[in-house]
Amino acid sequence: MDTSDLITPKEAAVILNRSVSAVSRAIKDGRLEYADSKNRLLHRPRLMRQVTRLVAMPRYCPNPQDNPEKPGGEGWLVNSQQQLVCQFKPDTPSAHGQWVSVRTYRWIPPRQPVPQTQRRMLRHNAVEACQTMLKTGWQRWQPPMH
Repeated sequence: MDTSDLITPKEAAVILNRSVSAVSRAIKDGRLEYADSKNRLLHRPRLMRQVTRLVAMPRYCPNPQDNPEKPGGEGWLVNSQQQLVCQFKPDTPSAHGQWVSVRTYRWIPPRQPVPQTQRRMLRHNAVEACQTMLKTGWQRWQPPMH
């Protein structure tokens, strides 16, 4: 095991967005375990695999009928299982075609979404990506209030 993958409970708390005492309780309850119990260190890759068991899933279940498509082309998708939301927004067109800005956010209710990635796609690629996402469990979503 690579020692660079070992982290303290305090670092694990930051990764999990939890308190150190919550991480300590998870260790005590057996939901997490030390990779090096002598030095009280956790294995980061194992922690990332176990994170899905530790983080409560949101109870929010979006209703697609509440979110009609906007005429301007902006739209939001949510995947509550992955705790992600994605924004598709028309961007400045160029000589090469129409562009769409695609932004992904981490979303753990009731908190505000936290930006993760941003990229530009040609409009036809963004439409295809959106349709694929809808087929694979994503749902239309009302944008969050800031």
